[in-house]
Amino acid sequence: MEGVAVVRPTYETESDLRNERDVVEVFNKLWGTQAHKLPRAYSLDYLLTRGSDAVAFVEIKCRQVPSGKYDTLMISMAKILKGRAITRETGIPSVLVVKWNDKTGYVHMPEIDMDVRVGGRRDRGDAQDIEPVCMIPINSFRGVET
Repeated sequence: MEGVAVVRPTYETESDLRNERDVVEVFNKLWGTQAHKLPRAYSLDYLLTRGSDAVAFVEIKCRQVPSGKYDTLMISMAKILKGRAITRETGIPSVLVVKWNDKTGYVHMPEIDMDVRVGGRRDRGDAQDIEPVCMIPINSFRGVET
């Protein structure tokens, strides 16, 4: 039907949310921040604050593979564009954090080289999972101690 919004399923599980919280807690300790889970409308996972000041927007991805398995990380281009727009409009950094099986790293979204391809998941049978994606070299990520 034309003009009717289609609501996509939510694939995020309670386990995914728990993993995100564990990862963001590492950054809270590292950066002396407090994490606030964002509503879905923001497209990113958290806003980090220090006192009453907003210091970073964060998108968290947990990958169940070692960091060296692939040369690049694939992520929805829409996530990167949203993070860049937030930084451009607010001056507040937007950061992509990835936890692999063997390490955790981060990259500032405006610094990501936009190597755009068509890609996505094919295991859920959701045609909207195939979209423009950014391929980010793994060596672009700054490592952190977890």
